[in-house]
Amino acid sequence: MLRNTFKAIKLSSKGQSSLKQLFFLPLGLSIFSFLLGTTFFQGQVSYLWFILLSPCILAILSGSMDKSEKRETRYYTYFSTNSRLPQIWISKVLLIFQRYLSMCLVLYIVIGFTSWWLPVGTNSSPAAVCLAIFLSAIALAWQIPFTLLLSYRFGFAVAVVFNTIVGNILVLISKDSFPSILNPYANVGIILHQLMGVTTNGTTVDNISGGNFLLILLSVGVSMIYFVVITFLTSKSFSKGG
Repeated sequence: MLRNTFKAIKLSSKGQSSLKQLFFLPLGLSIFSFLLGTTFFQGQVSYLWFILLSPCILAILSGSMDKSEKRETRYYTYFSTNSRLPQIWISKVLLIFQRYLSMCLVLYIVIGFTSWWLPVGTNSSPAAVCLAIFLSAIALAWQIPFTLLLSYRFGFAVAVVFNTIVGNILVLISKDSFPSILNPYANVGIILHQLMGVTTNGTTVDNISGGNFLLILLSVGVSMIYFVVITFLTSKSFSKGG
């Protein structure tokens, strides 16, 4: 069963990411954003986290797991047994996503707390800001199987550098419009813009009144389709030994 496989993968990789790494990255970013200024703290920290840093963070989380597996020769164990390899791959993807969500939860708590005593900065409500964090995390999930495969085939450094550079470029050149949802890197920018008024270049606008619901829904839906399809294809590739 996938549930048992997930538990086994989680136990085998228990020491890979410490709680300090999970908690201090978003906390450190929040402190840095606060020092930059509090005119629109929530938007600033969300922009830095989801637009600039998340492509790198997701690649590091994926690459670290792959690097540990290779170092401890677990891949040899997988391929030399009759294990259900697609389930192993999917379990890795879900575990990385769980770790990333725990980091976003810290950010969620920080932004939710500070919204009571720092100005939000746009017409969006604190609830809309928190919703933007949740949907942005979902919109980025497709990068996990993608970067995991990059690391598995080409190495940790390639996965980190490629996803960070390409991800940031494709986000920055994207527009907040319907055609951009086909660009998987652009959807998180669309969500932040529609719900928080944060543009892909880090500036803010003040005419947000709930955002374009259809565009938000399409962005999340397309991202979830990318996630399912890429996870399925990469699991098949992994089951064939690469």
